[in-house]
Amino acid sequence: MNRSTRLIACLALPFSLFGQTQVDLRTQSKTVDFSNAPSTRPVRTGTAIPSICQTGELFYNLTAPAGQNLYGCTATNIWTLESGTGGSGGGSGGGATMASQLGDLNVSITTPNTILTIGANCSAATPCNVRVGDTVYAFTSSAVATIFTGSPVVYIYVDSSGNRSVGVASGTVGCNANCSVTNVSGFPPGSVALWTWTAAAGAWVVNGGTDMRGWLGVKPNTTAGAALIQSGNQISFDTTTGLQQTIPNAASPGTMAGLLAKLAGGQVSAAATTDTNGVIGICSLNCGTSGTATIVVVGLSSCVADNTVTAGDYIQIGTSTAGRCKSAGAARPGSGQILGRGISSATAGNSFSVLLYASP
Repeated sequence: MNRSTRLIACLALPFSLFGQTQVDLRTQSKTVDFSNAPSTRPVRTGTAIPSICQTGELFYNLTAPAGQNLYGCTATNIWTLESGTGGSGGGSGGGATMASQLGDLNVSITTPNTILTIGANCSAATPCNVRVGDTVYAFTSSAVATIFTGSPVVYIYVDSSGNRSVGVASGTVGCNANCSVTNVSGFPPGSVALWTWTAAAGAWVVNGGTDMRGWLGVKPNTTAGAALIQSGNQISFDTTTGLQQTIPNAASPGTMAGLLAKLAGGQVSAAATTDTNGVIGICSLNCGTSGTATIVVVGLSSCVADNTVTAGDYIQIGTSTAGRCKSAGAARPGSGQILGRGISSATAGNSFSVLLYASP
C-alpha cells in the first residue's frame, strides 16, 4: 500500500465510525420535534400483552377491539386498559357519544390475567350511579373479580337491591368486599346488565369482554313477589313467570338457581335426595348461602331435570341429585309430594319448564 492509499483510508475511517454511532435520544438530544416527520410509532405493539413491564410503559394491542387497544403499565408487571371516557361538563365537543365510551362501571382486565376490575374510576368525587326503580345507587370504589379455575362465562351486573354481582354457573370465581358471586347463567330479571366476560383454563380471555351497558336503569315489578307487568298506566299479569316470594338463604347448604328449595326455620335451602315433602318452590334469583333468595312458588319456572322428563309428566323431588326435579311419569303418583307438571321435555342435567302447584 503506497502513502496515498494509506492517507485515503485514514481519512475515511472517522466517517465510517460516525455512520455506525447510535444516538441516545434520552440523554443526547434537546427539544426533539417530530411534528414534520412522515410517521411516528412511539408505542410498542403486539398481539398479546407482555408478561412484564415497568411503570409508565405503553402497549398497543393489535387484536383488541377499536378503542380498547391501549394499555398502560400502572405498576410493575401490571397492565391496565387505558379507556378513554371523553371530556366532562356541558357544552359542545369532548364528551362521550356512546354508552361504551363511559367510564362508569367499565370492566378491564389486568395482568396476571386472573383479575377483572369493575369500575376502576368510581370514587367519591366521580361516583358511578345506577338507578333501579326509584332508587339511585352510588358506587364510590372499584370491585375486583378473580378467577381461580374453569372456563366459564361470567355475567357482571347490578342486582335489584343495588349490589354489584358476578354471576357464574361453573368454575371458581371470587370477589372482594365490593361485589358478590352469584350462581346464575344469565342476567337475572330486574338486574342492570354491565358486562359479560369469558375465561379459559383458569384465566380471563384478554379480549373476552362484551360491554352490555345501556341506560343503567330498570323498572322492577311494582308489587314485590307478584308476577305483574307495568306498561304505562296499565298493570297486567305476566304469564311467562310464576308467583315469587323472597326468603333468606340458609348458610348451609344454601340454594342454587334452578333447583328445588325447602323451608327450615324461616330460611330456604336446596332439597335433599331423601326429602319426600316440604319443598316450597324453585330458586330463581340471588340463590346462594347468604342474602335473600327469590323463590318461584306457583306458576311457571325452570328446573334442572333429575331424569328424563317428557312434557306432561308429573314432577316430584329428585332422588339422584339434590334439588333437581324428577319425572314420576304420565300417571299421577300415589305417594310423595307432587310439585307440578312438566311443560317441556329434557334429559337429566338439563333445564325444562315446569308448572308448579300451590301444594306443601
